[in-house]
Amino acid sequence: MKNCALCQAIGQTRERTNPFAVAETRASLIVLGWYQHFTGYTLVIAKQHIRNIHDLRDNRFGFMDDLLLVSEAVSESFDAPQTNLLILGNQVPHLHIHIFPRHKNDPNPTGNVWDVPIEVREAKSKVPDKQRLADMRTVLQARLTQIYHKHNREDLTVTLTQQTIWPPHLL
Repeated sequence: MKNCALCQAIGQTRERTNPFAVAETRASLIVLGWYQHFTGYTLVIAKQHIRNIHDLRDNRFGFMDDLLLVSEAVSESFDAPQTNLLILGNQVPHLHIHIFPRHKNDPNPTGNVWDVPIEVREAKSKVPDKQRLADMRTVLQARLTQIYHKHNREDLTVTLTQQTIWPPHLL
């Protein structure tokens, strides 16, 4: 859909202009979150434009398997003993799942990620610079490739990104 931010992210990934894109599968786009208050914050975005998880029709098991495998890769890539998975869709009506790694040094390990004030969680300082983003993407891509291979999933495509304008448009 033309006015959907996540459909636009999928389009930018196909055009190789989405600096946050990590990988694609038949069912999903995997991107690092724009703000990295929780280092390794990642989203799994359904390629099918739907609002609710129960509306998945095309490749529903592929999408759910992607979620499990990406969560494992995020946990291992960013040394997080716990991950929080959130499905909301209230503000952006396109199915996507937030994966928040919870690290050993988390100041509030039992709290909800939304307990962190938005002005802290989404501060400009939480947007990774080009090099840090590239490094995070490389680490996650390598781990995803290993995990998908281990589970005999052959539909993972690592996303390559051309030079893009920096900082990203969302600031």
